[in-house]
Amino acid sequence: MTSRLRTTGGAQGGRLLLAAGVFTLVNNYLPGSGHLDRAVLNAVALVAIALGVACLRVPWERLHPRAPLPLALVAFALLSLSNHYGGVSAYSYAVYFVVVFVWVGIAQPPGTAWWLVPPAAVTYVLPFLVADDPPATALPSVTVAIPVCVLVAEVLARTVRRLEHSQDALRSRVQRVEQLAALATELGAHLDAGLARSRLCSGAVELFGAEGALLAETGEGSVRVLASSGSAPAAGAVLDALPVEGVVTQRCSPTTTLCLLLGDRGLGPEDAHVLRLLC
Repeated sequence: MTSRLRTTGGAQGGRLLLAAGVFTLVNNYLPGSGHLDRAVLNAVALVAIALGVACLRVPWERLHPRAPLPLALVAFALLSLSNHYGGVSAYSYAVYFVVVFVWVGIAQPPGTAWWLVPPAAVTYVLPFLVADDPPATALPSVTVAIPVCVLVAEVLARTVRRLEHSQDALRSRVQRVEQLAALATELGAHLDAGLARSRLCSGAVELFGAEGALLAETGEGSVRVLASSGSAPAAGAVLDALPVEGVVTQRCSPTTTLCLLLGDRGLGPEDAHVLRLLC
């Protein structure tokens, strides 16, 4: 399942670009910003704002989850241009790369950050390579800055994945409880035992995604099918024994057993608990 965090990554990237553009414009006119090339940085800020506004209008939910990824490349390019032509301080330069990778970790699956290492490293060192007098520690810093960026992104991506799995499990659990409550209400409304048994079997198929289900009465040397649903033997059939292969059973009374035909899959602990409640 694609989570909301993944499908709204483009909009998140747009907001970051918009915020970065506004912050850059403001920073260009703060005290102590006289060394900056305001014309270049203002142009970069306006481009970032325009891209951010455009991103907020794109229907990202209709596109592939990785569609927003080019925004990271655009951000790297803008950072490189700002550093080379805008006079941005080398001390704050790497921080913006971390921000880009934070977004990648939140909006993209684990492992994505590794694919961005080459373009990030190139755009990081390029301004220093072409500068007349780069700081002595500028180039060596790439071996620290980019690995830290990847580390942050991967930790976030894996945290988001665990959150997604937890949310999916919670939604599934709530859905099961609602289905079980609805089925219990229906069973309680049936005064006819045959209808109640039939609904019990069809409800079990719906709840567990089984191929079939049957409620059987066990006697001496034979098994009689009281009700069934799906691919299970029809009601009234007499079997030599309860099905065994690909079947999960749950005793409902001393003489009746509910059998789920699951094929090659089993039941998890939560499903097993729901099955006990159903019986």
